[in-house]
Amino acid sequence: MARVTTPTPEIPFVPMFLINSEGDPMPPPQITDMQCALQIAGVDCNLYQVLTLVNNDKHAFAYWRDWDHSPPPQHRVSEDVISFLDTYLK
Repeated sequence: MARVTTPTPEIPFVPMFLINSEGDPMPPPQITDMQCALQIAGVDCNLYQVLTLVNNDKHAFAYWRDWDHSPPPQHRVSEDVISFLDTYLK
């Protein structure tokens, strides 16, 4: 089970991008547990992103060049990650 503490000014929340695939070897409930823990802790939903890749059984960087299956226009997972990092690291 994921454990998240409520962000404070002294310990702010660090933005997260959570990615898994339908056939990911990581247990499927882990990403849902983490998302629920973030919501329960009151983390602003704009500070994290969750992406589940459909029709995919890869894990971690193995799906880096795969399509995200979002509504058109689709992006590669790498483009999604770089966009997320650009938003929070610049």
